[in-house]
Amino acid sequence: MDAGNFIKTREIRLRGPHPGLTEQAVLMLAEIPGVQAAETPSPYLVRVSYDLRALCLRGILQILESWGLHLDASLWSKLRNALAFYSEDAQRE
Repeated sequence: MDAGNFIKTREIRLRGPHPGLTEQAVLMLAEIPGVQAAETPSPYLVRVSYDLRALCLRGILQILESWGLHLDASLWSKLRNALAFYSEDAQRE
């Protein structure tokens, strides 16, 4: 399988603006093995690119929550995440 198929880019929505904390979390997130790039296009959004062979979206969300960021709990975000979890788990298998 092509290595490019394992590079994923996801947008993670936050429940509220986290001034300062979001930028600091993105800098720390970029240092995690497997993370290709991380940025904050807005105070409510984190965009991350990562190598699925090293890290998955579920792991990234757990890391962000452990750092004190509050993730968006809307139905739309839950559905998007569930679809990503399923497809990533299937691809990793």
